[in-house]
Amino acid sequence: MKKSVKMKTRALVALLLAAIFCVGAFPVFTSAATYSHYSCRDVINGAQLRPQKTGFITLDKRVETLISGFKKNAKDTFELLQACYDWLVRNVTYERSLVYYPHYDFASRTCCPFPYLVVYFAYEPLFKYEGVCDNFACAFAVMARAIGLDAYIKTGTMTWSAGTHSHTWCEIEIDGVSYLFDAQADNSIYASRGKEQHWYFGRKASTMGSEYGYDTTKTAQIRKGTNSVYDKAEEKYCFVTCSVGGNGSVTYGGVSESRARNADPSRQYYGSDYTYKFSGWLPSTGCASFGATCTFTAKPNSGASFLGWYVGNKLVSTSTQYSLTAKSDTLVEALFSGERFNDVASGTWYHDAVYYCANNSLMSGVSMTRFAPTTTLSRAMAVTVIAKMINVDASKFTEVSFEDVVKGSWYAPYVEWAKSVGITAGISETRFAPAASVTREQFAVFLNALARYKNYGHLSNANISGFSDASSIHSWALNAMKWAYAKGIISGNDKKQLSPLSDISRAEAAVMVKKFRAG
Repeated sequence: MKKSVKMKTRALVALLLAAIFCVGAFPVFTSAATYSHYSCRDVINGAQLRPQKTGFITLDKRVETLISGFKKNAKDTFELLQACYDWLVRNVTYERSLVYYPHYDFASRTCCPFPYLVVYFAYEPLFKYEGVCDNFACAFAVMARAIGLDAYIKTGTMTWSAGTHSHTWCEIEIDGVSYLFDAQADNSIYASRGKEQHWYFGRKASTMGSEYGYDTTKTAQIRKGTNSVYDKAEEKYCFVTCSVGGNGSVTYGGVSESRARNADPSRQYYGSDYTYKFSGWLPSTGCASFGATCTFTAKPNSGASFLGWYVGNKLVSTSTQYSLTAKSDTLVEALFSGERFNDVASGTWYHDAVYYCANNSLMSGVSMTRFAPTTTLSRAMAVTVIAKMINVDASKFTEVSFEDVVKGSWYAPYVEWAKSVGITAGISETRFAPAASVTREQFAVFLNALARYKNYGHLSNANISGFSDASSIHSWALNAMKWAYAKGIISGNDKKQLSPLSDISRAEAAVMVKKFRAG
């Protein structure tokens, strides 16, 4: 009997201790009751999407498969991003034996958005369903970048019920504002409560107060004595990236993906044979020690020839082999014959339209070798294209009427012209919103206004009721959409949709411009 009482007492104590541990096992967020993660929905849905792959075939395929499945139920970008976040929260187990101490913020590494270690850490949660904060953050960043959002890794400290500890999380930058996403923190809550709380999904980083510490001094003190190879690597290595079109390829050494994923990172970084590694899987990402010589060799496809290497928008060599000394993060771009933009592959549905617009000086690239076909068209870009379609002399327009239009900028004279002839009135009397994205119906309105200005005929009673989303067209855009459809400038997709409210890409705009000119 006494033995039974003792066992019951021990069981009760164990239960109480477990309860106490669970309370301290997840962060305590004091203002959670007043926060709704839906508050960032419009911000996320309004962000310009620029999808990026890591360059690791196996990892990219895994992420693509997950996201494709999530898209079946996601109505917008917000829901797709939340599905990625929830997958990590529900499926990944916190495994403390995998503690790493990376210190990478790769938002600034524009030429190489995926440092090797970010990719390395993403494997654990995406393939083995386990990891610590570093793994959660890196996996979510890779998924967010695949969707097209500017995600990056942040390291610092987190203060919660158990004290202040070093921590890693993900942030997404939209229009200069950073939004915090910490799937590991929500995972801890989910593990103890069995339901997603989304307490750390899409919060403005600037509002997190002392809970998330960006004090690198404090972080360094906490890590003192770890002698982390990852912390050392940041100071000794830079990233070199190569952008290649479709009429050739580039080789420049490296290790296989399987070796990169499984080998000891410290041995890879400090091996005696180290010169230029981590670039063998695809010609997109590489890691080099400062001062190392990186050699690229171009191999044109049959029937093509090599045109040259570009670095920083400058032609640096026309030889098929080019070497550089790694001094900082560098983007090397290879161009082959038949290419003006290495991101516009031959055979794509927009290839001819893009080259038509480029050859007729209607649309230029975002660099000497890239057009950025999937990038959303901005209002500044839209009015510039409209003006160039009729050879407007921009030199006559030197003043600005909108307070958010920068005088002397490349788009300012075209905005002023568009206002002067009634193409646009801005979004208010004082604001034009040059960086805001343009929807398909809005671009149709721009083109229709140009047709009216030039007396080309701008009215139409075309019947578009057969399109399932015709009712979503705004009343102020209805005539323009009917006109654009009647002229063959815009057409529906295979689902019988016009997608009037979808942001228009630069590739779609090029196609509409070419069709306008043809008509």
